[in-house]
Parts: sequence; structure tokens; C-alpha cells
Amino acid sequence: IFDVIDKIVSKQKQEAILGLEDLLASKTYIGVISSMIFKQLKQIYLIKLGEEQQRIKGEYVNIAEMFGINSFVYSKLKTISSHYTKEVLEDLILDFKQYDIDVKSGKQDAVIGLKRLILSL
Repeated sequence: IFDVIDKIVSKQKQEAILGLEDLLASKTYIGVISSMIFKQLKQIYLIKLGEEQQRIKGEYVNIAEMFGINSFVYSKLKTISSHYTKEVLEDLILDFKQYDIDVKSGKQDAVIGLKRLILSL
């Protein structure tokens, strides 16, 4: 899943879709994949919020500890966070929430919807 997220962030959308298809071929449940991608986006957003708080207060804040993010995951996501603004991340989170609602209500196929979402990132 980290590989798919790395591909998404580096704007390698076709590779991200291929990675998604590999996960699906290995019988990874689409719900697990989408929830992990959402979790990572949310953590990236929290890192942005923590960085903003550091700038405003002018003091060091242990962002990983503050939001309960594993230190290895934090170091990986901190690099990724530089590719997005807080506002873009907020929009992505809203898009993911809408995707989740649409899938659960039967308005959208989970796999096709996730592929569309990846292509829009």
C-alpha cells in the first residue's frame, strides 16, 4: 500500500493503478486498501497541521507523538506532505469521504471509484 501511495504522490498515476491492481490480484480486500490510503492521507494532513502549529507558535512540537503516528511512518509521510498544501489535503479527504458514502450506498463500484480517485489526485 505504501508503494501505491508513493506512486500517487509522485504523480505516477498509471503505476499507482497498476499497484492497486496487483494488490487486488493478491486478494487484498478493496476496503482495506481504500481505508489504508485514507488513513495515510489523514496522517499527512495531521503532519501539515502540526507543521503549521510549529510555525505559529515558533517552537518545536513532536508531531509524530502529538498525533500518535509511528516514527517510521512519520518520517515517510513527512516527505510526502511537502507535495501537498493543507487545502489540497482537505479536499482529498472530503473526496475520500464522498467515495466511501457512494460505495456504501451502492452509487459507485469500490474498485472503479478508487481508480477514479487515484487519477484525480
